[in-house]
Amino acid sequence: MRNGDGWHGVYDRTKSCITRLGSMLDFYSVKPYYMILLEYTGDGNFKTEIFDHDVVEINYPLRPIGFKKPQLCGSNTLIGEEGIEQSTTIDIEKMASKFFYNAQSNSKVTYDVTIETEHLSKSDMIQVFRNEGVSKLGLNDEMSWMELSMWGGKWVINLKWENGILFFKEDWKVFTKVVNLREGDILVFARCSHLQRFKVYFLGNKYSTDFQSKGVAGRNSKMKCLKMVGDDMLEGTDLELPRKFISTMAGFLRNQVKLIVGDGNEYPVSFCCVSNSLYGLKDFFSAYTVTANFFISFSYVGESTLYVTIYSPSCMDICNGIPKKLLLKDVRKMLGEKPNLVCYSTDESSDDSSDDSSSGDASQSSDDSSLHSVAHNTDHSHHTEKRARTMQRNCGYSGNGTSFTVTLLKSHVDQRGHGVYFPRHMNTIYRTWKKATFLTLYYGQGRWEVALLGNKKNCRFGLGWNDFTFDNKFVIGNKLQFVYDGNCVLKVFLLE
Repeated sequence: MRNGDGWHGVYDRTKSCITRLGSMLDFYSVKPYYMILLEYTGDGNFKTEIFDHDVVEINYPLRPIGFKKPQLCGSNTLIGEEGIEQSTTIDIEKMASKFFYNAQSNSKVTYDVTIETEHLSKSDMIQVFRNEGVSKLGLNDEMSWMELSMWGGKWVINLKWENGILFFKEDWKVFTKVVNLREGDILVFARCSHLQRFKVYFLGNKYSTDFQSKGVAGRNSKMKCLKMVGDDMLEGTDLELPRKFISTMAGFLRNQVKLIVGDGNEYPVSFCCVSNSLYGLKDFFSAYTVTANFFISFSYVGESTLYVTIYSPSCMDICNGIPKKLLLKDVRKMLGEKPNLVCYSTDESSDDSSDDSSSGDASQSSDDSSLHSVAHNTDHSHHTEKRARTMQRNCGYSGNGTSFTVTLLKSHVDQRGHGVYFPRHMNTIYRTWKKATFLTLYYGQGRWEVALLGNKKNCRFGLGWNDFTFDNKFVIGNKLQFVYDGNCVLKVFLLE
């Protein structure tokens, strides 16, 4: 796995499949309609990547200290027995809907609806779309019906207009019952070529822990995603990137994006942050004879650049066998990037003005994300240093040369990537760390790999901090002690 953990399976020659992976699938909470990419590296080893229903690569938790490495055991099948939790048919349909929306959808006209109590009432007329949704989807009072397609079924919903407000008639109740809608479910209505026909996708439930930790707003940066090519993409030569990938990476993609392929070729394309789409892919599609059902993976490597891997419908990398194939690590090395190191781009409207969630630090460009990055000008560097000192006073920092304590603020636990700053008395330690240093944090029986962001004067925890606070359920007001143990290792203790 990407985090260095290894798992054992058995290759069944009679079925041409790898079996007995139940322990691995269970540990990473793999569900139906997750995707697993396997790259053979020789000697019976595979580099393995797991993609969730948002078609972005998952966070790989490290095995806790003392975790007993599982022996070969479990079922000989991948899905339906040990390793993947049992799900009802309706749950699996919802998982499939979420996967296919993120993997295949290329619709430019969509509207999200979160199901509330009134949407499930027994009333004869129910308002499902607000006026903004009616306008966005192009509906008007001359339309007396609309067709909804979901999970292979189709429902015609009769409409009623009153004073410019759209109401769904009783057909809506039939639809909600068949697809088993619940309060909190999030649906996406995507308009088809016909103005009155819509595909409906399930995105999750806002009250579920899975959605809160891995949903559209994701609790951690996602740098790699997948997309399945459809006929509509080939006709329009554009491609919509998955929502979760964009929620993190849009701040790093400019109007012009460079695509780099394993054969060394580069393709300049356009990016629109409104539609979350790449445009101008005609030459790219033509060069590799891309057709429907091809898969394309996108990995952000810095400087508005994406490394692209193209998979044929048989799931084989089309650049396999190319002499001196350009690998992802080669591109990152060319651009001076460290794998998985991301400077978070976040919303600056936090109401906690006393913490470090305002614009001074959170809006740094990707060039500032490394430990030894240089501020664009003296004023910016001075502003960042001043904010760091203010934040340290608010957090009640204390300690000696190799340890410090900090009281967690809102920005530290809001899952927006704002890790705590290192205090100035540890400057002699962190200024010696090389570019893109990763620290290992030990807390309780677990360990977490956390990257650093900043420069020689100030640095803070970056990628991996969200996982650390989320997994340990830290909250505002918790006081943590960090003790540096040498060799980029910190031991963490909860004081109160």
